[in-house]
Amino acid sequence: MHPLLPDRPPRRALAPLHPLRRLREAWQRRRFEHALRQLGQPIRIELREDAQAYTVLAWLPGADKGDIEVALDGNRVRIVAGARIAQAQHLGDSQLRRERYAGRRLRVLRLPQQIDAASARAEYRHGVLELVLPKAGPPPALVPVR
Repeated sequence: MHPLLPDRPPRRALAPLHPLRRLREAWQRRRFEHALRQLGQPIRIELREDAQAYTVLAWLPGADKGDIEVALDGNRVRIVAGARIAQAQHLGDSQLRRERYAGRRLRVLRLPQQIDAASARAEYRHGVLELVLPKAGPPPALVPVR
């Protein structure tokens, strides 16, 4: 063997550590799954455009109307929503699993054209936020290429 390369132990010497390695990998996987769950689900949207306005439908199940914040800046739309889950009041029950998310969620959209923020409308019904965002000013002019 080359003198600069360290001697590696044979594979048999590492065999007893194999179950510990699997245990460590499982622990790391579980730790990252918990961290990803804390981030929550992104706000799902549907974006439509017509000649006068953009329409954004954002799915926000479990959010209260007072917990939704919409900010408009030029061609940028920022939606922040909080969802709460009622805690169980029964002392005899034990919760085995909870797959619903409670926390703040954020979504930022950049639209192709500026928005008239003064004319924008927002309505929240049945877990869906509908934003009607009128376009500001004339559409960008296209210059023909010869």
